[in-house]
Amino acid sequence: MAVTNYSGLTITQPQVGIQITKVTDSSSDFSSVSNSTYFYNKSDKLARFKDSAGNVIGIFDSPFSSASNSANIYFSASTVFGTFSSPLSSNLTDTLTNSKLGVVQKIYHNSGSAPSVPAGWVLLGSTTYQISTLNIIYAEWSEGTRVEYWIVR
Repeated sequence: MAVTNYSGLTITQPQVGIQITKVTDSSSDFSSVSNSTYFYNKSDKLARFKDSAGNVIGIFDSPFSSASNSANIYFSASTVFGTFSSPLSSNLTDTLTNSKLGVVQKIYHNSGSAPSVPAGWVLLGSTTYQISTLNIIYAEWSEGTRVEYWIVR
């Protein structure tokens, strides 16, 4: 197992568009790759990107295929945070680096108190968080530190 600098690796097609700088032997090495890095994984021969929040995204993955149990919400690729059967219960934080317009995140949340959200988050509509029940929070990055969110049940 290893993460190495990209050099001397023979890839049959020329590298175009992204600059791979690291190579991993297997998925067990992903945690050793620095954030905000494109890398190549030798075991499955696929390129990946580790975003600023530490999420590993397959270059050819569907942008709607990610799931996370983290309460650190990011807007670089569509992700579902928590699940219906295992919702988040902690306060929410965000990572806004590499945020993209139009990425709406779905957050399943259930707690005995409403979660705190980062200062730039703005609640849209009149539905507020209901404690001790499943709340589904949708959040969309707008600009700067502004994230617009709404709650449904």
